[in-house]
Formats: sequence, structure tokens, C-alpha cells
Amino acid sequence: MNIYGQIYHQIKKAKKIVIARHVGPDPDALGSSIGLKEIILNTFKDKEVYVVGMPTSKFKFLRQILKELMVLIFVNLKIVSKLIIIHLLKKLVN
Repeated sequence: MNIYGQIYHQIKKAKKIVIARHVGPDPDALGSSIGLKEIILNTFKDKEVYVVGMPTSKFKFLRQILKELMVLIFVNLKIVSKLIIIHLLKKLVN
């Protein structure tokens, strides 16, 4: 099994997952740790996932931006999903 398969297996097996970023995180570290958490939660609904690390005051503004962005993405996905379902239903009816 390759490394990706091993990681997937460990995530699948775990009940709780802690993602720790490095000290003095840059925006890449913040974004990738939060993104990984969201991917795991969307893939495995029953997992508890935590992102930990020392807060970085110089990037505090990112937290609100990321929250707003996640809401926009979620809302847009719901809209797109509904449009696709409507389109498919119209195809079936016609």
C-alpha cells in the first residue's frame, strides 16, 4: 500500500484526529490545516477533527474571511446541486 493509502486507512480507523501545524504558521499552513479538516469532515461524517497550534495575531483577519468563504462555498454548492437536480429531472420528464 502506498503512503496515501496508509494515510487514508489511518484516518478511516481513527475516531478523533488532531491536525497540528508548525510554529509561526504562514497562510499556507493555516489554509492547508483548515482545508484538511474540512475534507476529512466531508468524507467521514462521524469523525472528530481538531486543528491545533499557537495563534498567530498577524493573521487573525483570515479566520473571519475563511468562515465567510466557507459559507459562500456551501451556499453555492447547495444552489448548484439544486440546479443540477432540476436539470436532470427535466431531462427525465421530457
